[in-house]
Amino acid sequence: MAVGALLTYVWAGFTQAADSDAPFAVAVTGNAVFGAGALVLARAAVRSVRRHRADEDAGGSAGPTGACDGAAGRT
Repeated sequence: MAVGALLTYVWAGFTQAADSDAPFAVAVTGNAVFGAGALVLARAAVRSVRRHRADEDAGGSAGPTGACDGAAGRT
């Protein structure tokens, strides 16, 4: 959900670029750079989740203590 919110923020920035006090070219360039960073961050998040799930499926531990998220011991 966080990735969706971030990409929505990027999209809204492009739609409001003309309304900002900055020159249009600067506003669009800034939004493009921010958007590219957001896509890199989103891709890293997806890769991290997939890697974590693959470790769980293989029976590996996710951390030095052997606990993934602490939920396994809860009742």
